[in-house]
Amino acid sequence: HTLQDLASTAFVGEEALLYQVLQVELAQLEGTSGQTTWDSASLLWPSAAANPVLSQRLYRSLLNVPTTLVLRAQILAAFEALLLDSTEQIAMQLELLHTLSQLGRRRLEQLTGTDTLPGWIQLALLGQRYTNDKLGLQAAIPAWQAEYPEHPALLEPLLARWQEWSLTVAMPRHVAILLPLSGRYAAVAEALRAGIQLSLDSLPTAQPPTLRYYDTQAQPDIHALYQQAVAEGAEWIIGPLQKEALAHLLQLVELPVPVLALNEIALAEIAPPNFYMYALNPADEARQAAERIWLDEKRQPMVLVPENAWGDRILAAFQAHWATLSGGDTPVFQQYAPKGYDHSAAITRLLLIDQSQQRYRSIQGWLPQFPLEFTPYRRADVDAIFLAVRGAQAQGFAPQLKFHQAGELPLYTTSHSWTGQLTQRQLVDMRGIYLPDIPLLSAPEVLQVVREQIPNWQPQLVRFYAMGMDALNLLPHLTRLQRDPAAVLEGQTGLLFMDTTQRIHRQLPWLQLDEPVRLITPAALMSPQVAIDNASALTDDTVP
Repeated sequence: HTLQDLASTAFVGEEALLYQVLQVELAQLEGTSGQTTWDSASLLWPSAAANPVLSQRLYRSLLNVPTTLVLRAQILAAFEALLLDSTEQIAMQLELLHTLSQLGRRRLEQLTGTDTLPGWIQLALLGQRYTNDKLGLQAAIPAWQAEYPEHPALLEPLLARWQEWSLTVAMPRHVAILLPLSGRYAAVAEALRAGIQLSLDSLPTAQPPTLRYYDTQAQPDIHALYQQAVAEGAEWIIGPLQKEALAHLLQLVELPVPVLALNEIALAEIAPPNFYMYALNPADEARQAAERIWLDEKRQPMVLVPENAWGDRILAAFQAHWATLSGGDTPVFQQYAPKGYDHSAAITRLLLIDQSQQRYRSIQGWLPQFPLEFTPYRRADVDAIFLAVRGAQAQGFAPQLKFHQAGELPLYTTSHSWTGQLTQRQLVDMRGIYLPDIPLLSAPEVLQVVREQIPNWQPQLVRFYAMGMDALNLLPHLTRLQRDPAAVLEGQTGLLFMDTTQRIHRQLPWLQLDEPVRLITPAALMSPQVAIDNASALTDDTVP
């Protein structure tokens, strides 16, 4: 009989275990393991009385098929419990702790309230907390032992090899960086370069990667530049930055060296296996604004966006995510002129004040001999406003909304409405606005350290400094982010995760503009799968 013939057979006991082993092994042999979903609920976990040889065979097979990091850790823990040789045990425990460490601190903390992997998660958190402090780790171990007195961890050899299970993921040895170091985007490229260098200087390793820069402005043939970088030993490539260069690069049949592009473009088909995109995408912020308004229990938001392509993308992302959260509702929106500072016409149309004024004029026209007292009223079916705005226009909206009787409504926007700092006059007009932005801007002590280490600091480029820092740090994590849809990386530009099109998305902390700026909520996914499923593929237009 083939396994397919036996699919309807109700096996029990050891036969059921053997059947599952053969399923996994056959998937490996036929090269279809990547097409199969292996999850904890569908697996037949061997009991303590099961045949240990067969149980180990199952676990060994499962470790060679794609799984989430959490499931892989569960398999490693179950496998380790069957081992008798101490050398094998310590190797398995190191692999288990290293797997958990790749989940990141926030994801581990989310798992602490479950019965999954008791003790191991807390030990992995200790390893992350004391990555560069072995003495601190040793001092924290007794309290952990008191909480888990029967835990199987072999602490003495684990502590001797503590750096192997703390969060130390191998960096590539040679990295090529493709940026327009001259020309129109030189300032942005230099900010990215400064962030990359700061990240390089901060790596906890005696052998940091070698970086080599290539000027895409001086050598616009991106194919030739990519091939040159490969010939000169690049193991990873960061860049290019401009969308035209990205599109041209994707015309290559193969990308033997993986690429982390620093922008996004729409793809006609599935991205090549070695091609990842990372951008400061405004659609991510629009999606998070919808989440924030929903979590603040507002159910009737209205939207103001500029009448241009950027505003259209912001509106589409917000509406799509709001529809997901609300079950299909579409918020009312109004477009305003992308130039100029008087937005009364757009605001009165959004709030239906223009209709109130029209009714007054009609009535007054019918009764011209009787002057009427009139106070315009705005619509009542609104409890929040989401505003997409960039640059100096942002300062004028809150006062104009207040003038038109909407000053008490909470105003949500995106990071594009400020540079990361406000003048006193701007603060008067913009105090109280809610927006998401990079973690650096809500951590003044960290921001001060970063400013001191970057020469010729320009505050308006702060997000590109942070992006450069994350670009280098992302490289050793891209494989796990791609493999596990629930995996995240805490970065300087937010909580980073990857969707199925190999795009990196950001979840940002929420701030309220004040002096100093107030942190409302840290970066956290409302629902990782919802965020991944609805992360927009719309692209940023910061850099063409």
